[in-house]
Amino acid sequence: MDDEDVGVMMDYVEKFSIDEVFVKVTLKDGLFPIAFAIVNEENDDNWDWFLALLKQAINDDRVFTFISDRQHGIRVGVKKVFPDSFHSSCLRHMTGNLNNKFKGVPTGYREAIVSQFISCAFEFSKTSFDKKIEKLKASGSTTIVNFLNDLPYHNWANAYFEGQRYGEMYSNGVESWNSKILDYRDLPVMTMIDTIRSELMKWMTSKRDKSSKWSTICCPNYEKSLGDLELECRTWKAEKAANGIYEVLSDPSMVVDLSRKTCTCRKWQILGFPCVHAVYVLVNETSQPYDYIDKLYYAEYYRECYASPIYPFVRHSSRDDEVCVCPPEFETRRGRPKKKRIPSVGEKIKRKIRCGRCKELGNHNKKSCTNPMYS
Repeated sequence: MDDEDVGVMMDYVEKFSIDEVFVKVTLKDGLFPIAFAIVNEENDDNWDWFLALLKQAINDDRVFTFISDRQHGIRVGVKKVFPDSFHSSCLRHMTGNLNNKFKGVPTGYREAIVSQFISCAFEFSKTSFDKKIEKLKASGSTTIVNFLNDLPYHNWANAYFEGQRYGEMYSNGVESWNSKILDYRDLPVMTMIDTIRSELMKWMTSKRDKSSKWSTICCPNYEKSLGDLELECRTWKAEKAANGIYEVLSDPSMVVDLSRKTCTCRKWQILGFPCVHAVYVLVNETSQPYDYIDKLYYAEYYRECYASPIYPFVRHSSRDDEVCVCPPEFETRRGRPKKKRIPSVGEKIKRKIRCGRCKELGNHNKKSCTNPMYS
C-alpha cells in the first residue's frame, strides 16, 4: 500500500472515486492519487483489507463520498469500513446497465430511455425529479420500473443525494488512469510499482507546473464559469427580502440566502459553487463574491495539493547478510489468468470480434467497418 500526504486539501475535498485498480480524489481540474495496492485477485476480502488500510492512511474525522461502479466488493467494503460515508454509483456504468436491459429494442427508443434517465440523475429539484421519474417509468414500462427498484435514489440522483460530490457523476477519472497503466500490469511486481511511481511523479509535476502559472483566484475553468453565469443573468433583477435574503426575478423566480449559501434551485448547495441566481446577487449586492465560493475551487488550494513532489529513489545493491523476502504462498488456479476487469452488477462487456474487412480486433464487422483505408 502506498499513500501520499494529501495535506491541507483534505480539509475541503471529501470525494473519492474508487475502482479495482486505483483510488484518487477528484479536484475537477485534475486527479490527486491517494493509494494503490496489488493483490492476487479482486474479491470482498481484498477490498476490506485495502479500505481498512486506506482508512488508516487518511484522517477519518470527516464524512467522505465514494463514487464507484456497483461491484459487490466495493459496495459492501465501503459500507463496512466507512459506515458514515456516502456512496454514489457511477452514472456511466448505470446507463450501460440500462442499455443492456433494453437490448433488442429499436435504437431510437433505447436512446430516448437512457436520455430520460440521465436527465433524472442531473435534476436538482426533488419536485422536478419526481415528475421526470414518473414519466420515465411510464415510457419504459415494467423493465424500467424493475431497474429503478434496484437503484435507491440517494445513491445516484442529485435531487436525493445527501453527500457532497461537487457535481461529479462519473468515475471516468479512474477509468482513464486504468487505461493509462494497462500496459504495466504484465510487468514484474517491483518494476510495475516503480513504473507507476514514475508516472505519478511526472503527473504531479505537470499539475504543479501548470497551476503555478495561474493568476486567477479560482481555477481557470471556474473563473470562466463565473464569467459565463454573470453574462447569463445580466438582464435579471433582485429584490431584497431580509438581511442576506433576495428574491431573484428570473424565470422562474428563486430565493437566494447568502448566509446559508443556498438557493431554492438547490444547485448551489449541491455543487458548492454558486448557481446563476446566486451569482447575480453576489455580483450586484456584495463586494466580495469569492467569499461565498467553496475553497475547493480556489487555485491556491489546488497548488497546495500538488506542492509536495514524489521523489525518485535509488536502489542500493543487495548485501549478502540481507534477509531474502520470498513471495507469499499462492495456489495456482485452473485455467488462464484473468486480465480483464470484473464487470459491475448488471454490466455486460461486448465480446470483441475480428473484422473481415480490415482484419482488426474490435466491436465492428465487415458491414459496419469505418476504416478509411478500406472505404
